[in-house]
Amino acid sequence: MAGLILALLAIPFPARSVVMNPLGDTGGPYLGAMGAWASAGAYLPDTTYAWSIRIGGLLELFRINGISLSIYGANELVAGPQSDIRFQPLALYWEEGAFCSWGTRGLVAQLGFTHRCKHDLDRDERTLIFSSVHAGIIREPFYTRLHRYVLWLDDPTDRITGLAWSWETGMNLRPDWNWGPYLDAGIKLDGYGHGVYSDQRAEAGVFLKGTGSALCFFVEYEHTHDPGIYRPVDDPIIFQLGIRATNGRIIY
Repeated sequence: MAGLILALLAIPFPARSVVMNPLGDTGGPYLGAMGAWASAGAYLPDTTYAWSIRIGGLLELFRINGISLSIYGANELVAGPQSDIRFQPLALYWEEGAFCSWGTRGLVAQLGFTHRCKHDLDRDERTLIFSSVHAGIIREPFYTRLHRYVLWLDDPTDRITGLAWSWETGMNLRPDWNWGPYLDAGIKLDGYGHGVYSDQRAEAGVFLKGTGSALCFFVEYEHTHDPGIYRPVDDPIIFQLGIRATNGRIIY
């Protein structure tokens, strides 16, 4: 199954490496499609990052007359290498939201709201809230989504208080096989009161599909202008080696 991998990188979104499409599975009318994902990866030698863990899940509440309402949640823990056991927590990112989907499997429109926050661990040096309403379209293998931020907080740095909108687009090239190579890439533009910034993400790897699940072994590249952590980032370009398990049908 082809799909886009999200590329929301300025202030990282925990679900940026998956696409959620409840219409990819039969469901309804109540408590229909549901799925989960989890990934873990180690960053290549870097003075800021050591590893990260991302997890999340989706539950379709109802699907009536072709319109689906779903809720989801996700979080990401990022750690640095500055300790004997390579466990120096840098940040915990969290998001939870709800969205409607309608259309067909070939073309799906979505409209929703997501609340996001980021907190430091073992310290209290930078707290973020960046919540948005958003609208998007999935047309495999492409995806695009526009965000309008309605709630934000950046304490004490005030670096994202001028964040007004984000636009993301990308694609995933994956053959319709039970296993094989895949490649995805995406770009996101963030609009601030003082200018527009771009972030990029790319991922390549091998996938294995089973009954109701998929496993990916990947190499991930990210370039960010503000990852949201409390300390300065030594290099905005990072690489990660990891593994991801997904539902494979509604989350991929």
